[in-house]
Amino acid sequence: IRDSGETGRQRVRGTEVLIIAALLVIAGGALTLLPSADVPQAGNQPATRGSPGGSMGIPDDRPSVAALPWLNRSGQEEDAYFTDGIHDEILTRMSRIRGLRVISRQSVVQFRESPLPTGEIAAALGVRSILEGALLRAGDSVRMNVQLIDAETDDYAWAASYDRRLSVANLLTIQAEIAQAVADALRTRVTAEEQEGLQRLGTEDLEAYVFFLQGRSYYLRPGYHEDDFQAAEVLYRRALALDPDFALARASLSRIHGLMYWERFDPSVERLEAQREEAEAALRLQPGLPQAHAAIAWTHYVRGDFRRALEEYEAALAGQPNDAEIVASVGYTHRRLGDWDEVFSAFDEATSLDPRNPNHFYDLGGHSFGATRQYAEAVSAYDRALTLAPDLHDAAVRKGLVYVHWQGQLDSLRAVMDALPTELRLPELEHPRVEMALWERDPGKVLRLLEASSDPIFDTQVAYLPKPLYAAWAHRLRGDETSARAAFDSARAILEPLVGDRPDDERILIALGHAYAGLGRVADAGRSASSAVALRQPGADALSGLQTVGAASRVVGQAGLAEEAVRYLTTILEGNSPVSVHTLALDPLLDPIRANPGFQALLERHSGGSRNP
Repeated sequence: IRDSGETGRQRVRGTEVLIIAALLVIAGGALTLLPSADVPQAGNQPATRGSPGGSMGIPDDRPSVAALPWLNRSGQEEDAYFTDGIHDEILTRMSRIRGLRVISRQSVVQFRESPLPTGEIAAALGVRSILEGALLRAGDSVRMNVQLIDAETDDYAWAASYDRRLSVANLLTIQAEIAQAVADALRTRVTAEEQEGLQRLGTEDLEAYVFFLQGRSYYLRPGYHEDDFQAAEVLYRRALALDPDFALARASLSRIHGLMYWERFDPSVERLEAQREEAEAALRLQPGLPQAHAAIAWTHYVRGDFRRALEEYEAALAGQPNDAEIVASVGYTHRRLGDWDEVFSAFDEATSLDPRNPNHFYDLGGHSFGATRQYAEAVSAYDRALTLAPDLHDAAVRKGLVYVHWQGQLDSLRAVMDALPTELRLPELEHPRVEMALWERDPGKVLRLLEASSDPIFDTQVAYLPKPLYAAWAHRLRGDETSARAAFDSARAILEPLVGDRPDDERILIALGHAYAGLGRVADAGRSASSAVALRQPGADALSGLQTVGAASRVVGQAGLAEEAVRYLTTILEGNSPVSVHTLALDPLLDPIRANPGFQALLERHSGGSRNP
């Protein structure tokens, strides 16, 4: 989803993907070399809830259906977006029927033109019924063939053909009729409110509707790529130029503005204001539109008002109860607030509705289990994500980190790091390599990795660390104080001007604090750390606030400010964070306070912090 979790659509790299970063290592990736948990696959039994693998919990016995991607019968590649858009619209309409369990798009698209028998696809998705369809767009007409298959008997439960003139009204009428027919065939009652939602028209302008479908095709592309967002923005604007009252297009444009801001592609006040204006316009134009409520929720989430975000996500979910993206967004919002029972309930529901989306297991599951120090469950969730997406490198790194926090051993993480594809030169991959070498207290390796690194700054969503900082730490480990001070001063020269330009970026304050600490400017280091902590989002102490506190503890620890470090670290160890005393034992930046009695007492008090045996 791109809703909230670093919000929005949860994909291979989600926005919530990096938020529960470990205190010391921030995001990264590798191929898994660790033992995989035996995670059962869903079958023709009712979906179950409760564990990372879905092997226990309360059954969901609603009639279940998966709508596979539709076939594009025109043979024209340019019609593929149109066919996919209609398929997605039908999924959206079916997801409004509370009495059904409708599998989400992320899971069903994996079976596009699959050679597997219907029964095997149904087993993999955990459903009883499969909806198949094909679309032919020719001139000013459209033809759709649809069939609902009982996966246990391989018989048709319902089938229909539609030949209509190509218009928005006809397209949306067909979508509503298909959703209603599926519900009827599965003996599911559609309420009057749900019926109204099925039949609601977003626009009557066909060209605007086509631009909207094109925009959504870019929005739905894998990854979080700026050029995809920009293309979607252009197309949504074209739709709105033709129909300014197209509420769904305004809600979608609001989401794009929010993602451009959140992903730091354009972290401007103007972008933030545009996000709010479009969301409010969408809700004003169509007050009951679930996507409009979700857009409003996202504006609150980005600004750190998580209680109001939660209210709006709940309103969106009331109108679209089978939307796994919104369900996951509710979970991410509860995670920001520290409502852990609700987080895991949302995880169970999201994985029931979207059982083959690796990000639910990786982010909403693995990160949340790690943050609550349920390390074995975190490993199982990461394993499931890697089964679904073997190239989701960050899940492998996070799994390796779990063993560091849980058992204090680096072997598993080292194996993962050694398997990282060397051709991938990304901050999210290079940064953990360097941090790992620092943990290993191997200054030569740190310097070699810095020389091979492609960017001058490790710039991720949770860290902004110029390479001279790591060079300085490496030189200090080698005992070369002259080179260390020169490197710390280089980092300071890079960072000081940025603080004035970006005063609300706690990442820069943390990095500058490290430079000051390395130069012996103890008071300045302490002020930078405390200023960063003061910038924590309101209500975010349960998650991102602790991340900032953890980073600040390294700054003041490096500066030798033992009392402040112990205070920060107490907050971390007593709060929800994967960090344990094992993690702290490895960090060379805490060496200046390692002999401090308060620090020693803290480690003794929190030894054995895992909830797992």
